[in-house]
Amino acid sequence: HLAHLPWRPFASGEAHGLGGLAVGISLALWNYIGWDNPSTVQGEVKDASRSYPRALAIALPFVIAGYLLPLLAALGGMVSALALFNALLLSYSRIPFVLASDRLLPQSLARLDLRVTPWVAVVVSAVFYSLFVLVPFGKLVVADVLLYSLALFLEFGALVRLRKTEPSLRGAFRIPLGRGGVACLAALPMIVLLGVIAIALRDGEYGLPAIIGSAIAIAAGPLIYQIARRSRA
Repeated sequence: HLAHLPWRPFASGEAHGLGGLAVGISLALWNYIGWDNPSTVQGEVKDASRSYPRALAIALPFVIAGYLLPLLAALGGMVSALALFNALLLSYSRIPFVLASDRLLPQSLARLDLRVTPWVAVVVSAVFYSLFVLVPFGKLVVADVLLYSLALFLEFGALVRLRKTEPSLRGAFRIPLGRGGVACLAALPMIVLLGVIAIALRDGEYGLPAIIGSAIAIAAGPLIYQIARRSRA
């Protein structure tokens, strides 16, 4: 009794013109974000330079099969989305856990269970996710891509800076390009994001509220950080 057609644009009756384009580009980018999340749990992985490539080689065929085979029987299913959410919750919950360990957030967020899982951080993160479910998806995805891309720019900026200050530094992985090549790679997503922002600013229904909300969150970050530092001191 399949009722949903996945090839029918879900926002056809909600977003039009440039607003729909902004949501569409944000959806395309959203499908590719999260690739840097394994770095947040790298300290818990033994021999990461060997484990990650092996895990990718083993998991990729199962991921492909896990997507294609269920979709052949039920294109309207949400199993893959639930699995993606659980994976994101696992990686993102480490951020408040580490901030709490550094005394920049309440100490209760650093509490562990018998299996050394930051269960309080996981539960609190899940509560915030549940609250954001009340916001329309189009606004959420634009805001999410904007905030994620800005954080990614900091990571790229740190990489370009390290290529200048410590060119011989090598970690578990290294992009086989010089400083100029890395800078070009960092510039590409920035150009796409600036285009999305420019388009979204012209859309008062989806893009503009998402950008305003993201701007408030960005502005609140340094303020909350200063308050947390003073509390720790």
